[in-house]
Amino acid sequence: MAEAATGHSYEDPLASEVYRPRGLTGTRLPVGYQLPRTYLHGYDVEAGKPTEDVCTLFGASGTGASGGIVSTPADFSVFMAGYAGGTLISDATRKQQRAFVDGASEPAGPGANRAGPATVRPMPTPYSGRMPDDQHRVAVAAGVEIPVPADGEVWTVGAVVLHQDDKAFAQKRGPTRRLFPNCWDIVGGHVEPGESLLDTLAREFEEETGWRLRSVRRLLGVTTWTGDDGGGTRHEADYLVEVEGDLDNPALEWSKHTAYDWFGRDTLHRLKENRASGEYLIHDLIAEALRERPDAAQS
Repeated sequence: MAEAATGHSYEDPLASEVYRPRGLTGTRLPVGYQLPRTYLHGYDVEAGKPTEDVCTLFGASGTGASGGIVSTPADFSVFMAGYAGGTLISDATRKQQRAFVDGASEPAGPGANRAGPATVRPMPTPYSGRMPDDQHRVAVAAGVEIPVPADGEVWTVGAVVLHQDDKAFAQKRGPTRRLFPNCWDIVGGHVEPGESLLDTLAREFEEETGWRLRSVRRLLGVTTWTGDDGGGTRHEADYLVEVEGDLDNPALEWSKHTAYDWFGRDTLHRLKENRASGEYLIHDLIAEALRERPDAAQS
């Protein structure tokens, strides 16, 4: 598609649109069988046998644009920060990518896929409160409202997780994020087409922390806000939840976040760092969640 649109070989738009703007000096699309001088090695490790470097087991150039690019960990991190952070593609392009239609991928699965430009979205059997494997359910406490987005509405959803020592989790957004750069945030994100708020919340916990959503305890609030990214009005629902996983070692999306911490009542003020005056939604949500503890003082 790139060659048809530009009239040049695929390597040319890669260089002009990706390599040079992001300063990727260790990334190449090999044309022949030889690898560039700098590349990430992979090894086959088996007990009792010598470790084998398998980088030349097959020629990746045969896959072309489908997977032949060779890069370094440093370049990959820079690329993902630009791609996920929005500096490589426009908001209009991102919106087109998320306009999914029925499609397929190779290899296929899991389930029936949906596709957008340069994206494939696996679609396992919808769970509406059930994680992708059919053995794990998300419990929702009685009386907790889960809003259903109306046509044309843009929704986001977020959640506060409390540690056993009465602290709440937050992660710092990267400096290249279009919305709220360098600000502390809770886990959450935009509701994608075809998702319920509960679907989105479960997916975001998996993607942003590696934790699994176990239960939704209560609704902390529903609000409406407008960002400075031109994305219009968002409706947001935020919850107090419980998760499964190693709370001391979240698997952050480092291309989107630069740090994480657990905040107690004595450190709530840090949640206002780099926020505009009066822009204290995250601070107020975590303060509200901490009030649920029997021994919680007023914040």
